[in-house]
Amino acid sequence: MAVKIWAYAKNKQGEYIQQENLKRNRLYYIWEVLKMRKNTSFEYEELTFYSTQRDETNRSELVPVKSGFFRYKVNSSNTNNEEGINETMTHQMSILVLSEIFNMVVEIGKDKYIEFHFTKFDIDCEKIKFENGRSYIPDLIGYFDEPKELVTKWGGKVSFEVFVKHPVEELKAKDFENHNIPIIQIKISEKLWFEKYNENTTLESIEKYYQIMYERFSKKVYGKLISDPVMMQYDYEKTKEIQEKLFKLDSEKTEVFERNNQLLNK
Repeated sequence: MAVKIWAYAKNKQGEYIQQENLKRNRLYYIWEVLKMRKNTSFEYEELTFYSTQRDETNRSELVPVKSGFFRYKVNSSNTNNEEGINETMTHQMSILVLSEIFNMVVEIGKDKYIEFHFTKFDIDCEKIKFENGRSYIPDLIGYFDEPKELVTKWGGKVSFEVFVKHPVEELKAKDFENHNIPIIQIKISEKLWFEKYNENTTLESIEKYYQIMYERFSKKVYGKLISDPVMMQYDYEKTKEIQEKLFKLDSEKTEVFERNNQLLNK
């Protein structure tokens, strides 16, 4: 994807700007950066923007453009396809908002909920290449320490894939499951698409859309579990748990049998 609506920033000394009171880089939204540029603020002149991959060596310089996106500096081309812009905005905003909800309630099917506590997110994910030669770039990966059962079952991580118009391919879901990577697919209903709220892309419309999506996702996220792997450690612990229950039942059965024998002897 050649455009982004978020970025990190470095100051004149080449240091990443840090989030206040948090040990992570500050995330700059495209609408606030364009406002800074429009107001010719001193802060804007002091900043250089970069993509947000975890590995710093893979980050590239970004340039804000008035259409409402950051683009990679090495690629000066920009799409004028309105449908593509709208779909990209819906997709990008969903990823951005999901990455900011550290206590997330996900509804999986009817009356089944997962309450996650995330410790961090990879929002600009690196390409994952499998030994079968196929490779993928996840939309978003979250690392969590609750619920404990899924920490053991999934290794404390989950991939979120945002479905606007194109669902996750069956082959991708199968590859992820075979390599112990769970996937929750988040389908964005048509009534939540960016173009349903905005006829024109403006700074105000982008910021308003962020607020709408954040309000929705912070309450509940509707998802579909399409990759549900089981880590070996989880299998071992479940087997051990079943064996302990069987042993307990067997012991109880033996005790009942012995009591019956004692009564019969009396």
